[in-house]
Amino acid sequence: MDQIKMKRRYRLLYGSTPPALWIGALAALCLLLCILSVSGQIAGADLALALGLTAAATALCQGLRRLGDGRLGFLGVLVLAAVIGYMCVELVSLGDISWLSEETPLLHLVGFPWVLGVFLLAYAAVGRTRIALVAGNFVLIAFAVVSYALMVFRERTLLAADLFSLRIAMSVADHYEFPWEPHLFLGLGLWLVGMVLCWALAGPVPGKEARPGRSFRITSRLLCAAFVAVYAFCFYGTYMLARSGLWLRWDENDFAASPLTNFMYSIRQLGAQEPEDYSQENLAALTGDTEGLTATGEEQPHVIVIMSEAYSDLSVLGDFETSEEIAPYFHSLWENSVHGYAYSSVFGGNTANSEYEFLTGNSLAFEGSSTVPYQTAINYEKDTLVSTLKAQGYSATALHPYGADGWNRVQVYDLFGFDETHFIDDWVKPKKLRGYITDESDFDKLIELFEDREPGEKQFLFNITMQNHGNYNTENFNPTVTITGHEGEFPLAEQYLSLLQVTDAALQELIEYFSAVEEPVMLVFFGDHQPRLDDEFYDYVFGEVSGERSALDRQKQYLVPFLIWKNYEEDSRDLGTTSLNYLGQLALQEAGLATTPFGAWLLELREEYPTINAYGYTDESGWNELPANLELLPERLRQYWMLQYNYLHDATGYDKAFFGTVGATG
Repeated sequence: MDQIKMKRRYRLLYGSTPPALWIGALAALCLLLCILSVSGQIAGADLALALGLTAAATALCQGLRRLGDGRLGFLGVLVLAAVIGYMCVELVSLGDISWLSEETPLLHLVGFPWVLGVFLLAYAAVGRTRIALVAGNFVLIAFAVVSYALMVFRERTLLAADLFSLRIAMSVADHYEFPWEPHLFLGLGLWLVGMVLCWALAGPVPGKEARPGRSFRITSRLLCAAFVAVYAFCFYGTYMLARSGLWLRWDENDFAASPLTNFMYSIRQLGAQEPEDYSQENLAALTGDTEGLTATGEEQPHVIVIMSEAYSDLSVLGDFETSEEIAPYFHSLWENSVHGYAYSSVFGGNTANSEYEFLTGNSLAFEGSSTVPYQTAINYEKDTLVSTLKAQGYSATALHPYGADGWNRVQVYDLFGFDETHFIDDWVKPKKLRGYITDESDFDKLIELFEDREPGEKQFLFNITMQNHGNYNTENFNPTVTITGHEGEFPLAEQYLSLLQVTDAALQELIEYFSAVEEPVMLVFFGDHQPRLDDEFYDYVFGEVSGERSALDRQKQYLVPFLIWKNYEEDSRDLGTTSLNYLGQLALQEAGLATTPFGAWLLELREEYPTINAYGYTDESGWNELPANLELLPERLRQYWMLQYNYLHDATGYDKAFFGTVGATG
């Protein structure tokens, strides 16, 4: 019985297959490519090249199978699998296949070895051609499908930092409707046919040696792994990309047309780039003369911060009318608050990055837009707005009506020094909307924590809401707002705007409560990012399609409103435009509280560079995009980079005095 099983397994892994199978699969593959050409998903020149590469790889495979004893046949099979896999990753992820690029002609030449590398590593791991085909294709299909979903929801393919976000993505996945586009099925169909072709060609040629010897298998596996290692060194450790004319800019990603290449390049963003002149001596020269600002207020107010999920004012994008006013109460507060707009570094997601910038005073400008420091860099105690307030006698509580495992917050909040944290399980019978706890119930919990304070206790409450989280196509929610003249054309936008009305009513109840509180209270309210809505809506409000918008117009999608309201004084001031990395220090200043030397340094930096985010900054000349090489930044911003590198990445040389010493509290 065991011998029968062994023979079956041997035939499956090494047995030859009829020529008709691979010939039929090759014909079907070519037919599918021609169908894709008719449907517009592969251009004529790309089709010709795709057919040519497929034919050449098939010929190479057949030639290697018949060369000598046929042992090199595995290499031809893996090359053919990579050619087909490269096309399928593009088709599933992006909706089309491209082998030619006028802007970056070497992109696909640089990208193809990564797809080949997946199969070579699979072969190096198992030493069996057909098993390597299955394993390699499984990895590529999983990558392509996830990239496909991200393209729909975020307009980008999978990046390395997203691997740290898989848990939070899965936790909210049931609130999204997975899209089933035709190119997904066409891509998977092309993959299936390609798998059959490669599987058939992986069998030995009749009359040739059926199974390579042990020494050959060991040598070939080592050489496959060595090829990937050498290519990785060239990709990451040399000037190969620069000499190929490939760059990653804030508004133009040369790698985006090759999804796996884009992913591999994004790995570079996980490792911090150290400034060339970074040293403890230069750091001391920069921080030595800076002191924290002293407290100026007569009485410390309670500090309540609400970072409202996806809260924004879409009128910053362009003019459009709605059937009802969206946030009348919020805008009425501007008559009695310090207010303005702030640049976020994220759009449509990655809330933790806005949270990180606000609490730390750091900027994603020096970490990369795809990086999530909560997941990759917060590994020991850090001084933040939390420690600054606690040094002045405050208690610190964080609350978020969702799962505790999101964005590694449990560890981060502990390292930031929060005394208490409250997550979804701490809400008892809350109201929900679209499956999320409403802002009304969220604010009720905030009031409950405020009322439970000890006599004489000064509270810092940091609240992240959840009600307005995407997606915005929930069937059991009836929008109350329509876009005048375009009713029903932009359903995601209309549902989102209707949710803002719900937030506005809840905010009014919250402000009315704190207006009646006798103790001084300062409330900071701001959005973490703008939502991801209908592409057609953005084309409408901007008046032009995405590819035709200016860099400055695209940055409008990163603007969020903020206000700082106090129940103990009337103060109406417009701070204009700032960014989230400054907002925490501005809040301290408005409360009359002391800051650290770093906080004082940031407020001084803001005078020269009022805004900075992951994509650019403003100075007296206007908007400037970040250079690809951060060493080309203006001197003052390079100093900011040096300070942030010390804060995040220099565990032994961390300047505790600069980041943690609070000025005189009076």
